[in-house]
Amino acid sequence: MKNAFVRFIKEEEGLEMLEWAVVAALFVGVGSTAWSTLQGQIGTSLAGYSGDLANTP
Repeated sequence: MKNAFVRFIKEEEGLEMLEWAVVAALFVGVGSTAWSTLQGQIGTSLAGYSGDLANTP
């Protein structure tokens, strides 16, 4: 198993796929952090806008 992993890393295609997997994981981490940070603020803003529209003559 270890030899297969080392051979996979030494090959250019395997290394490139590993790099893209790291980039994808980074995007997922940043996206989920941003979503959890901003979801309350976005909900509050949208609720304020809908209240303003409901009170507009």
